[in-house]
Amino acid sequence: MILLNTKSILDCNEEETEIHFKEIENLFEKLSTNNHLCIIKVDHLDPIQKIDKCSRLVQITMSELEDFIQEFDIKNGADVYNDNKHIVIKLYGQTYCYKEKDYIITTQLYVRQTPLRKEF
Repeated sequence: MILLNTKSILDCNEEETEIHFKEIENLFEKLSTNNHLCIIKVDHLDPIQKIDKCSRLVQITMSELEDFIQEFDIKNGADVYNDNKHIVIKLYGQTYCYKEKDYIITTQLYVRQTPLRKEF
């Protein structure tokens, strides 16, 4: 996978975090005018979410993607990747301790655009 922002939010210092947020904002600005439908596969990567939640598929327009992300815990930010088939967005939420190890709530969205447009 190719990271579309300069650096993972998890590796950013305070100054780099501001740059990271601007990069993410620019990516979503480009997507906000796209009315193509997309299918999103929601996967949960951390241990507790894997136990408690199932993967699911959602269909929305690309322009609705930024609002859709707000449904998740993104306290620690997000990274955007391209794996040549999908846009992959990793969302990082709050930290927690499970079996004496620290984890970050991590949700991964695989976004695939369809050739169909939503007509208004």
